[in-house]
Amino acid sequence: MVFATKPESELAERKLTLNIADSVPVATWHIALVLAQGYVHRLGHSDGFSADFSPCITQLQSHVDLASQRIQRLAK
Repeated sequence: MVFATKPESELAERKLTLNIADSVPVATWHIALVLAQGYVHRLGHSDGFSADFSPCITQLQSHVDLASQRIQRLAK
């Protein structure tokens, strides 16, 4: 999920495409996954966001969960 301001100062929602390529070493994907999981965890436990931001964090977590599944498939 990506948010971008439209000229009317509204937010446009666009879907992100998840591309887990096998041209990147699996070990590198695992490192990236740990970083992404930590980032989402810190966002979810931060006091700096209002409750209105929680759907964004939920979507990010879903994206990271999907990435995790795809990375696990690469390792097999």
